[in-house]
Amino acid sequence: VEINCHGGMSPLRNVLELAVKHGARLAEPGEFTKRAFLNGRLDLSEAEAVLDLIRAKTDESRRIALEQLRGRLSEKILNLREQLTKICVFIEACIDFPEEDIELASKKEIIESAATILKELELLLKSYDEGRFFREGLAAAIVGKPNVGKSSLLNALLQKDRAIVTNTPGTTRDTIEEYLNINGLPLRIIDTAGIRESHDMAEKEGVKRSIRAMEDADLVMAVIDGSEPLKDEDIEVLGKTKGKKTIIVINKSDLISSEEQKNRRAEVNFAFSSYSSRVINISAAKGDGIEELKDTIFQSSVKN
Repeated sequence: VEINCHGGMSPLRNVLELAVKHGARLAEPGEFTKRAFLNGRLDLSEAEAVLDLIRAKTDESRRIALEQLRGRLSEKILNLREQLTKICVFIEACIDFPEEDIELASKKEIIESAATILKELELLLKSYDEGRFFREGLAAAIVGKPNVGKSSLLNALLQKDRAIVTNTPGTTRDTIEEYLNINGLPLRIIDTAGIRESHDMAEKEGVKRSIRAMEDADLVMAVIDGSEPLKDEDIEVLGKTKGKKTIIVINKSDLISSEEQKNRRAEVNFAFSSYSSRVINISAAKGDGIEELKDTIFQSSVKN
């Protein structure tokens, strides 16, 4: 039972207290949805969409949740189920009545129908990651050796001073998480401590957490200092990204000429030619290349 009454909170509170006093109880979180599911008013995917709608962080997330709540996913699954049932009926008829001359469907037609269903199922499975990214947010880790501008990149993406930035290497000791909306895609950005060998216990723990964040991330932004040649530390960090969806970010482009930027990019492409990584030149301090980076993040996450 839903109760609506006039006035402020006091009359409503009095009505609720009176109802509870006479044997009623307050609904538990999600109880209306649970009852709708148990009574067959919603199927499981529609019930899950209610929670997705409540937790949606962007307009696109809300749109996807609403489509699922309206039964778009359920219709696709029901249609595939009906097609599979039809194929099963044809196959069983062929097995049970082999002596009959009536052929409901030829072997070729059954195989073609099954192949079509398989393709549709593969597309449905392929759409899972895109839906998960919009529902849960894409986890993107910013990694690199100390003092390459990881925290500056986080601040540039957020357009605010979220992380402390100094010229002292190792300023960031723990991971910092923030959310960003890129074209409707909720992005969970994780700024990590610089990865390097250290005898400092706090910094060593920070490095461990950085590597763990990189391993768990859906996308890695590997940052290098574009104002200097590639160092062994850069190569070591980038080597850990192999097999991950990675964008190599060459930072500090404002400190070198356009020709040097091209040379640095060519150097990175040559060193990591076996990687399927995108390479972007930016200046986190000046904001140059940040919009291109955002577009690359979106395209890498959703379109591929």
